[in-house]
Amino acid sequence: LPVAPDGMRTFAPYLAAFAVVGIVYGSLACLALARTGAKGDLKRLIAYSSVGHMGFVLLGIATMTPTGVNGALFANIAHGLITGLLFFLVGAIKDRYGTADLDTLAGAT
Repeated sequence: LPVAPDGMRTFAPYLAAFAVVGIVYGSLACLALARTGAKGDLKRLIAYSSVGHMGFVLLGIATMTPTGVNGALFANIAHGLITGLLFFLVGAIKDRYGTADLDTLAGAT
């Protein structure tokens, strides 16, 4: 990035490693929450998936290429829109069924 190119070159590998850790942690936490269903609130599921998505954004920035940074910007904007709509959808589900718990919703028809 043009503001501090030497600093970015130094920290880019660390940012990339941190991004991969965030992707893996967010994905595994989201999967564990969806699989066990133990007090699995849909909002928590969206929040953990957001951690993984932001890991991909950070990984794009860590590449230090115009394509990576543009992709990170696009992913960040898309994530903001999608996450807002998902929280809106969870609110509608909670309003309709009275809960956002995954175990309860699994039996709802």
